[in-house]
Amino acid sequence: MNHSIIAASRLRRVELPFIITVNSGSSGSYTIPTDPSRFFNYNYDVTTSDGQNIAGNTGNLTISFPSTNTVYTIEISKSFPKMFINNNAEKLKFLSIEQFGIYGKNAPNQFRAFYLASNCVINATDAGSFEDVTEIINFFDGLSSVVSFPTINTINVTNWNASFRGMINLLKFPLLNTSSGINFSFFLFGNASLVSFGKYNFQNASRFSLSWYNCISLVNFDGTSFENCPCINYKDAFQNTNLSQTSIDSILTSINSNSTSNGFFKQTGGSAPSSIGEAAITAMRSRGWTITVTGGF
Repeated sequence: MNHSIIAASRLRRVELPFIITVNSGSSGSYTIPTDPSRFFNYNYDVTTSDGQNIAGNTGNLTISFPSTNTVYTIEISKSFPKMFINNNAEKLKFLSIEQFGIYGKNAPNQFRAFYLASNCVINATDAGSFEDVTEIINFFDGLSSVVSFPTINTINVTNWNASFRGMINLLKFPLLNTSSGINFSFFLFGNASLVSFGKYNFQNASRFSLSWYNCISLVNFDGTSFENCPCINYKDAFQNTNLSQTSIDSILTSINSNSTSNGFFKQTGGSAPSSIGEAAITAMRSRGWTITVTGGF
């Protein structure tokens, strides 16, 4: 028995396909969109639920289906680093992500990959192939039909700007790895259904401007996420939220524990801080912070 072959086979990663569903629409077709501006290496094969097999695609691919206004499944294998749905009609025909699989591999930038695909839901349960991704600007921005999605691999992501903005029906944010994150501006802006936000690692963060702005249902927030965080820009970060007193106290005391100076913080809506939060505000103001909170302290 060749044990070296067996060991190699165990280490070899099984690459699962990227699986989506689309509506063929009145044209009876769907165009798989790629992003040539990023110079990605596309070389993908397609299998469809109506029995088509189309191999060796290196750019956009228009698939003609036998029926109009019908839902079809598309499996994409080999190398498909990024979607770039830049056509408004095609955005509405994009219905779901069933499996991430090979999607995202060798693609550091995921700018506007699924931007405003408002009919899309995410049924995938896998972490995907996002190990190379460093920027997810506007990644799921405007996916207003999404209720939940899995813990994708974000270990190397530094720029989260507006990545999950406008997901108005998102009920729970997954426990993503945020440890490399620097820019979280507009992060969860306008996510009106989100009630709780747990503990995350923001050790490298420098911007939280408008991050949870207009999260009108957000009550529970684990402020200890901001411990050991160097950020001083929380401008409008918690405007139009519904934070509990425990949450706003936790946020303020955690930020204060970093002994940073000359920052900006704004909260409106929800509860005013207690004497615990007010003590943190007083200490921060003594170091040049500009702070606005519910209750006007």
